[in-house]
Amino acid sequence: MDIESNVPQHDRAKLSDKKIKRVLAMRIGGIDKAVAGLPFGKDRLAMMHFQLNKDMMTSAGKFRDPDIPRFLDRMEERIEDKNGLKGASQYETVTELTNSLSDLVRTHPFDTENDWIAKRFLSDLTAEAGHAIDWKATKPGEWKQVKQDLKDGKKQAATSMFHRIFQERGITVEHGQSIMGSTKHALSSDKASTIAQNLKEKKSLKKEKGREGLHP
Repeated sequence: MDIESNVPQHDRAKLSDKKIKRVLAMRIGGIDKAVAGLPFGKDRLAMMHFQLNKDMMTSAGKFRDPDIPRFLDRMEERIEDKNGLKGASQYETVTELTNSLSDLVRTHPFDTENDWIAKRFLSDLTAEAGHAIDWKATKPGEWKQVKQDLKDGKKQAATSMFHRIFQERGITVEHGQSIMGSTKHALSSDKASTIAQNLKEKKSLKKEKGREGLHP
């Protein structure tokens, strides 16, 4: 896992590698506990931003414009109508990821760390569906171009990106929790392969027993 890529830009210059790891661990723990049970909307975003910046700025957790929460209410209602994406398919998950990122790009809710907050929010939303996102699979410059397209009302690039970096239910990569995304619902690829092999062997054994029963 690339520790430095998960630390906000304003922290990197003043923290040693050891301090980066300690700060990251504390902030991940604080965010995970603070957002537990919160719906995917304005309150969750505000709490994430507050936990991330509470000891660094007075605007921590505060939206940059008073109209932003009302806009984000529509995003929250849309996600709630889909039962928070619990058990959603890849197509359903990617569609909502694209729509949610579009909402976040258009509102630019905070003065700082909007990219970082957005990726964490989307990682958690994907985990709610039982899947994961491999952010390191994005192409150079892709994230920036996707955001620009969304500002222009174009969603094709975002949808394509999410389909490519999407990790199927039960299978993820070693760095599946990059940008602090949760992987508690996912298995490692090695473990998934082991389970698949065990199932294959059980089916084979069952067939052999069936054939033996036909011949007294």
